[in-house]
Amino acid sequence: WGDDFVLAPAGDLALVDGPEETRQRLERRLLQAARAYVFHPLYGLGLPQRIGKVARAAVLRTLVRTQVAYESNVARIPRPSVNVTYVASNPGLYVIDIKYTDRVTGAAQAITLEVPGGST
Repeated sequence: WGDDFVLAPAGDLALVDGPEETRQRLERRLLQAARAYVFHPLYGLGLPQRIGKVARAAVLRTLVRTQVAYESNVARIPRPSVNVTYVASNPGLYVIDIKYTDRVTGAAQAITLEVPGGST
């Protein structure tokens, strides 16, 4: 999925770092089922579990913003922005745009996720 598996010169799986690592960490955090880790109850938003359920853009924005704030590789300043848009032409679809600065590199980054949900 997303060309995540790349072979290193020795034939092993290559490790990821930098902005790509941060992107993967954020995606994993947002897609991981909420409260799935016993010792990390605040980890995970569970976006896939929200498919088909009634959603509100403001609630999704708050939940995503909270999870982004928990991620250590996301810089606190400038503050990350999260925009959630309900796509009226495709009922039930939400587009989540996240813009943040990578704490390690200082580079501006962006992620866009589409989440099929219920009606508004």
